[in-house]
Amino acid sequence: MGNAKKPQAAVVGGAYVEAGQAGSSGGLVPGGMPVRVSLELARMGARVFFLSSVGLDEGGAAVVSELRKSRVNVDFVERRKSADTARLAPGAGSGGADYAAGLHGAGAHMDRSVLLAARAMVSSCDLVIVFTDVPPDTVRFALALAHHFGIPAMVKVTGPGSVSRRLLSEVDVLVVDVEEAQAMTYRKIRGTRDAAACVGLLLGFGAGAVVISVRGFGVACGTDPAAPAYVPAPRTAGRRAWNEAGLVARTAFGLARGVSLQTACFAACRYAAAGAEGAPRGTPPLSGTPRRGALERPATARAGRGAARGHMKEAPD
Repeated sequence: MGNAKKPQAAVVGGAYVEAGQAGSSGGLVPGGMPVRVSLELARMGARVFFLSSVGLDEGGAAVVSELRKSRVNVDFVERRKSADTARLAPGAGSGGADYAAGLHGAGAHMDRSVLLAARAMVSSCDLVIVFTDVPPDTVRFALALAHHFGIPAMVKVTGPGSVSRRLLSEVDVLVVDVEEAQAMTYRKIRGTRDAAACVGLLLGFGAGAVVISVRGFGVACGTDPAAPAYVPAPRTAGRRAWNEAGLVARTAFGLARGVSLQTACFAACRYAAAGAEGAPRGTPPLSGTPRRGALERPATARAGRGAARGHMKEAPD
């Protein structure tokens, strides 16, 4: 299988920097979930295109340099003079922190012009991953662009309240953490049953497939409201070592290669449990069988409906 095509993904989201050790540009380290997921995907061997807006400052230079060094395509990273690259507090790793910081950085000004410039590239992707730390109009247009070309769209919610229920009918794969799932369903998650019930609720709201990350413990996932599944993390996993960006990236990697949602989540849990440092480089294996059978409904089932509803009048071929 040495000639297998590499998965190709477009990542749409904000970019951030935080103060770090000396050695990077100005002592700034690129961060934020969209950047980390892009780096993880490239590490796995995927071909990754990063679409974002950064400032024309040392922070923006650090982001572009780090992504380029890791073989992430940055041709569609816009450099803005009017806004600085958003900065995270040292050690901030949650999606909520990303979203709050993004409200004041260059990513808050990202518009559809970046996506329009990249539409030819997007048409050749296997998956489009959209983060909700960019303006809502940009999120909606990214989903419409993906559906125009018949490409599945994954949305990673970055912070409670950063996506509306009305948008879920346009989402092929929704990825949220516990806090985000609780905010969207108004239901408290106290255990695996609650997480599985929230999967059913979010599917009922219109999402094509749902993944809820219960950090360090596993994920609840599903495509059928009547049959959600819970994929436990390895017993050695811990919340501190949990690699959330790795979980998102590994799930996306599996779906881009055509495996079932539950199989992708099973592999993603093992990858995330290894932590940021322990995750192996190169193409991750797809071997291993989940405790419950793979979900039959493909994650791509809802792809293309955006075009069918006529949302793409502004994004011609």
